[in-house]
Amino acid sequence: MENIKILIADDHQVFRQGLISLISNNSDIEIANDCDNGTEALTFIENLKPDIAILDVSMPGMNGLEVMSHVLEEGLNTRIIFLTMHKEIKIIDHAMAQGASGYLLKDEAFEHLLSAIELVSQGKIYLSIELNSELATYRSNRSHEGLTAREAEIVHYISNGLSNKEIAKELHISPRTVDTHRTRLMRKLGLHRATDLVRYAIKEGLDI
Repeated sequence: MENIKILIADDHQVFRQGLISLISNNSDIEIANDCDNGTEALTFIENLKPDIAILDVSMPGMNGLEVMSHVLEEGLNTRIIFLTMHKEIKIIDHAMAQGASGYLLKDEAFEHLLSAIELVSQGKIYLSIELNSELATYRSNRSHEGLTAREAEIVHYISNGLSNKEIAKELHISPRTVDTHRTRLMRKLGLHRATDLVRYAIKEGLDI
């Protein structure tokens, strides 16, 4: 099995060096490079193609969210873990909805970062139990363009690949009722294909 290749981008040098020391003790992880700004981080990601980039949200040149946006637009395979002091739930929600694979606060970095790297390298998502709970509450309380609770449930199950029959079983309704909800949803949201509904679910955080 090849080592997990990572990039670290954080404008606080002492903190960045601490991360490097922590990670260097793990023989399964290789540090491809490190830097102190977003512009350089994007260049390194494009050229070195690390498996994972650990980014701060706030950085000179280009912030971490902008870096991730470019990575996704360019179709690069590098997964993004945000490691930051930003606890604002709107920022966390935005980061995860846009495609981040993990989000950690700096005060939990040295306890959980290695576990986060391992999970994300396996294609999984990392959020602490506390952040995951806060995010779930925030998303459930948020209005989804006038969707009813039942419609939001339907979108959730569709985005997770369930068929009408499977959704009907989960919600204890008939497949025909599910189909009616689906048709109304598509019309309400101005969508034409099931894949558009999946994209909508991801954007609005209804896919988890």
